[in-house]
Amino acid sequence: MQINLAHLRERSTTGAPIDFAVFDARSNSGTQSDNSRLLEQLTMKARGAGVKVDQAALAYSENGRIRGE
Repeated sequence: MQINLAHLRERSTTGAPIDFAVFDARSNSGTQSDNSRLLEQLTMKARGAGVKVDQAALAYSENGRIRGE
């Protein structure tokens, strides 16, 4: 399975950098609880691979629309 990852760094309102990870993925069931578990797993794998992640999200296409969690 291949999952795309976007890593972004932006400044917070205080000026400190925040590192975001956005994964192009969705759980097989599509339920919110399963998507949350998937997000947690992907975030831990990214961190384990050395990617700095302060905030993370899933983004996926559903019925022709981009959705996120």
